[in-house]
Amino acid sequence: MMWHAAGSESKVAPQVLKTILLILKGKPGEMEDYVMERRRLSIDSTNMMPVAASQALCTLLPVASYKKAVAELFPELLMALMLQLFYSSHMSMVVNDGLFYARDALQVLLNCSGLQEVEVALKKRNCWNQFSHELFHHHGIYLVAKTLGDYNFPQFPETLHYLYKLSVEGPKRSEDSVITVIFLTELLNNFFKDPFPEEFLVLFRNWVNDSNPTVSKLSLQKIASMAPVINQIDNVSSFLLAILDSFLSKDKTVVIRALLTLRRLLGKLDKVTYSSLCIRIASSYCPLMDHGNGGIRSMAVRHFGELLKDMSHYRWMLNHVVLGGLVPLILFLEDTETRVVRACKSTLAICASELKWPMSCLFDDQNYSFELVVLNICNNLLISHKDYITELIADTLGFLSSSRAYLRRASVILIGYLAALGGHLLLKDEIDVMLEAIERVVRDEDPVIRKLAEITQMLFRRVARNLTPTNMKQSFQKLFRFIYIPKVKPLYNYNWPSNLTGSPTGTKEIKNDKEGLTYENYEDYLQD
Repeated sequence: MMWHAAGSESKVAPQVLKTILLILKGKPGEMEDYVMERRRLSIDSTNMMPVAASQALCTLLPVASYKKAVAELFPELLMALMLQLFYSSHMSMVVNDGLFYARDALQVLLNCSGLQEVEVALKKRNCWNQFSHELFHHHGIYLVAKTLGDYNFPQFPETLHYLYKLSVEGPKRSEDSVITVIFLTELLNNFFKDPFPEEFLVLFRNWVNDSNPTVSKLSLQKIASMAPVINQIDNVSSFLLAILDSFLSKDKTVVIRALLTLRRLLGKLDKVTYSSLCIRIASSYCPLMDHGNGGIRSMAVRHFGELLKDMSHYRWMLNHVVLGGLVPLILFLEDTETRVVRACKSTLAICASELKWPMSCLFDDQNYSFELVVLNICNNLLISHKDYITELIADTLGFLSSSRAYLRRASVILIGYLAALGGHLLLKDEIDVMLEAIERVVRDEDPVIRKLAEITQMLFRRVARNLTPTNMKQSFQKLFRFIYIPKVKPLYNYNWPSNLTGSPTGTKEIKNDKEGLTYENYEDYLQD
């Protein structure tokens, strides 16, 4: 009776509806808190005013005296009820649809706004029932937006303007952002067959790093679908940088979507822009090679290799990039997941090609040996890029304390060969740091790692004994590094292949030394 009485006064219709819209900004089911006012109700209760406001709209919207005000406030009413539908679908107190006034009010809004065909179509698509199931409420939001677009609803311009306003204003609940993104994306898909206006593209760029993972994934997915368009705008770099920032997300599904979206954009990107960002992009892949999720590790490794192939004409820029990613690419050859190992082999073969290292056949399954790959890479490093050996040793030291046994095992072998081949390039302080790090690994719980670490420790100690901290010695070493290339035999006998005939390094010398090092033969080895 109260709402019918309010509906008889047309002059107050805008104020009544605006007041109801303010109430509909609340979330039903939330506890009312009056901390700021230092008072509380005698009995704590949940906020049911938005439910009452939705119920009031069921009465007020069809009233003839409210028709003009409803038309003016259509976008606000539409989105407020969509949000209330979303909230209501999560309320545990909903029983027998008794509190689904938001759904009823939305149906009334469509019917009294000349959108009866839309309401009938939504019924046929079983849209209203989907809102009562949490798994499908996002699809329900999509259906409403799509159906409005299919019927070319006349309120589109003002609705689009209001959605843009919602998108740039804040702060708001994260679930509100999800609904806004879904609704806006579908309306744009329906009404802009040509590229979106650039101001809307900026919204999707900003949403890439939203605090809500669902919003991030929705925006990344939309950006990927518009790759040819986005690559033509002036500030395409800002999109690429926003995607790189999302690599840091704690949500693995966001990271995966970001990797796929970036790869989609890079495939269409002009080479000038690509080359200006390739070093930044490559350096963003490297941390993901050590991600806790195997799918992300393998994808980052493969995409790193794809980048090297894309930029093959800019080889002079990429040597540092290749060498910067070399340590994780080598260590994750020992990964427990086959997809990561395959990705590392493929990308290392690309790296070897870029660096002109004749070792691609070492990655064939028939000849493959982790230690053999490490030995060949280190030999090639010493010949062509010896200045990077100290940097690679520093990168490898970080993996000695990994919680994953295969990384500790692989890093012990890699750092051993780097020291064996580049020991004459190191200073005493550097060896002391390496000795301190390996001493912790010698006490590892894994017996295989302990055995490998003991060999590496012996090697470090011998190298340390041959070094002194004097300025003369250091100066001599700097000169010595340019005129001396040591010769290293196999150190560890770690998973050697049974047949080395097809390998470029499958020489008689390596075959004869396959027994590896032991305490007994170590001194003889060093003297050789």
